[in-house]
Amino acid sequence: MNMPSRCSLAIFLLLIFSIGASAQMCEHYKDAAEEAQKNGDIRTATLLTGTYLHEIRFHSKAALNALSHGDFDIFNFTMGELYSDLVNLGFALDLIAELVFPEEYGNNMTVTSMTETGSCADFVNKARDAVLSGQGNLSAVREGLILIHDFANQWITGDANSPALKNNSTYVHHFANRWVFSGSLVSRAFLQANGRLEEECELLAHRIDGG
Repeated sequence: MNMPSRCSLAIFLLLIFSIGASAQMCEHYKDAAEEAQKNGDIRTATLLTGTYLHEIRFHSKAALNALSHGDFDIFNFTMGELYSDLVNLGFALDLIAELVFPEEYGNNMTVTSMTETGSCADFVNKARDAVLSGQGNLSAVREGLILIHDFANQWITGDANSPALKNNSTYVHHFANRWVFSGSLVSRAFLQANGRLEEECELLAHRIDGG
């Protein structure tokens, strides 16, 4: 093989190597970008969910206190806020479900049911109407508000005695030095816990009506 042929072969092999290395590097950067996006989505979902849980805990506690003191103006206001909190939580749960169940999200009714907050929002509306009208089962109202408050509190504080958090991986996040989330909010366990809360809210809504 003469010198020009050897040079051509060397250049050809170098070109093939460069193309292969470039393709491998592009794949690496693509994987890194996807991982960064996923991590960013997880942080966003965690912050949104934690924020809404914090609001749910605050407004459910305020509604209980107002009910105990017979302050119906504050009760009416805080129940309206609690309703909005639950609706907002539903949007955050959609983000979580898309991350936890990427293949099933949008096509699986079981997964979809875990993201619903309509039953608890409906309970809040019925509870508010029952108290303001002086009718309905007030013990069911209190029980439901305590249930909603405790659900939010357990997932914010990571209550070690909570069955929902038992054996769950730990995720700790500090936000503005105001609260700590312990236990992964972006998890199957959290979605399942929300599904159980919805079932209990539905039963309590029927009890308010005397069912």
